[in-house]
Amino acid sequence: MADFQHTTVMVNECLEALAPALQGRDKVFVDATVGLGGHTENIVQSFDNVRVIAIDRDQEALERSKVRLARWNHQIDFVHADFDELEDILATRSIQGIDGILFDLGVSSMQLDDETRGFSYHQDARLDMRMDASQELSAYEVVNSYEADELEKVLFEFGEEKYAKKIVAAIVKHRPVTTTGELVDVIKGALPAFVLRKSGHPARKSFQAIRIEVNQELEQLRRVLQMAVERLNPSGRILVLTYHSLEDRIVKNLFRKLSSSPHPIDLPIQVQPPAYFLVYSGGLEPTDDEVNLNPRSRSARLRVLAAREAA
Repeated sequence: MADFQHTTVMVNECLEALAPALQGRDKVFVDATVGLGGHTENIVQSFDNVRVIAIDRDQEALERSKVRLARWNHQIDFVHADFDELEDILATRSIQGIDGILFDLGVSSMQLDDETRGFSYHQDARLDMRMDASQELSAYEVVNSYEADELEKVLFEFGEEKYAKKIVAAIVKHRPVTTTGELVDVIKGALPAFVLRKSGHPARKSFQAIRIEVNQELEQLRRVLQMAVERLNPSGRILVLTYHSLEDRIVKNLFRKLSSSPHPIDLPIQVQPPAYFLVYSGGLEPTDDEVNLNPRSRSARLRVLAAREAA
């Protein structure tokens, strides 16, 4: 396996947010996107005897994290699965409730840097973008077999690409588009000159949209967040690291709904507070120092929902 540079995002903030939930005995923590194991490594080093369920849909990432975390294998259960299989994963292990769960969303540095995975618009490789290499649907099928209106919807909704119609027309004209480099050239050729002069890569939005479609990222996120809430123990906490506005909006809206009282604030009687509360009302962003050390953390935002203590 090739070596990849990986820097764990907002690790100190995650540890601080999880501390009230993981102090003590017989705690269960789920790393729903273990990746290369950076967050879990810090968890097992910081909290004694916590049981960890480490999930990832990327088999290669899971194998790498097993090697990195080998000294703690007695307390870590590695699971190759999509995180929206959380209910079954917990049920088969007779786990009724969890004390902490972390979702570090989006594409990992390893996936971006491995040119054979076809995620990056900076490297030329066969179109792929599958986080789970065993699944059938890949970026090649999305780009080359989707009807024009279907592909246009993907680029507009998941990439917020205002030139989706022009880009899709160019893709259809040039099919089959087989590599990331070809796709970048097609996208550039479809965009107005003034757009190409703007900062930021012109293919970024389209690549994001296709990747989300291939991996069904937003649908899975909606499903698993509700599962996680239902399994959270009193005083437990859900942490979500997002990297773009679409996934952050899903998290923000659900957390706000769960932490808001349905009762008017001026009722003359005392009512029970919501069962959940926001640990950071607007979420946290990485520090300037972290962004300088790891530019890929720039777009990260951490949101934390906590369950109140049992009455």
